[in-house]
Amino acid sequence: MAKVDRRVEPQNVFDEISKWLLRDGFDIVIDMDKSKGSHMINKINGEDWLDFYTFFASAPFGMNHPKLDNPEFKETIFRAAINKVASSDIYTEQMAQFVKTFGEVAVPEG
Repeated sequence: MAKVDRRVEPQNVFDEISKWLLRDGFDIVIDMDKSKGSHMINKINGEDWLDFYTFFASAPFGMNHPKLDNPEFKETIFRAAINKVASSDIYTEQMAQFVKTFGEVAVPEG
């Protein structure tokens, strides 16, 4: 079976989305690599947009702490994200790591 290339170039994003969905959002295609902090970069033209979403249906693009942007963390979160384990029924090392860290850092003493 031949591998199908399903990539869509930034300049074709709006047309492709309009074929399948109501496209009534902003005229911006976020550059997920160059956008940082409170700035969203439009992948079509390089414009820098100040992110004022502030939790309107999503977190601001740059809300994540810079320490989350490292290869080790990305590998860990990627494996968890693609498998979507039902953590309340099936256990993983990642879940144990999370609850241990949460308990040690976020739970008040006593």
